[in-house]
Amino acid sequence: MTYLNVKTKQTEIVPLLQFQNQCEEAIRLYQEAFDAELLAFMRFSEADPKDFSDFSEGEKNLIYHAQLKIGNQRIIMCDNLFNKLPVGNSIYLCLMLPSADDVKKVFDILSKDGMIYTAPAPTTYSECLASFTDKFGMYWDLMVD
Repeated sequence: MTYLNVKTKQTEIVPLLQFQNQCEEAIRLYQEAFDAELLAFMRFSEADPKDFSDFSEGEKNLIYHAQLKIGNQRIIMCDNLFNKLPVGNSIYLCLMLPSADDVKKVFDILSKDGMIYTAPAPTTYSECLASFTDKFGMYWDLMVD
C-alpha cells in the first residue's frame, strides 16, 4: 500500500474515475502519458473488510483506492465492484472536505430525494465517506482525505 498524507485543508472537487477491473492498467498508462505522481495506491486486499461486502478471490488484487496528481490536479481512481456501472457512467464528482461534520452536512442536503449508496461512515482510507446520486442523477462521493 502506498499512501502519502494528503490532508484536505479546504473544500475541493476531485474527479473520480471508476473502472471495471482495469484501474491498475489505467494508472500505469496515465502515469506514462502525463508523468503523473502516484499519491495513493490500495488494493481491496489491503482494506479493512468492514468497508465493503464480499468479493471474490480474483477481486482482491483490484484497486480499492488510488490517487494520481496530474500537474496541479488530483484524480481518484478505483475498480468499481459495487455499482457495476455501464461504460460511460464512470466519472463521479468527489468532493474533498475538511471534516466528517462537513461531509454529513453536505450529504444531508444533497442526498435528499436521491439514491444513497453509502451513508457517511469511516473507511480504510477516509475518516468519513458517503456516496449517493442526487435528485438530478449526479453521482457524488463526499470524503475527508
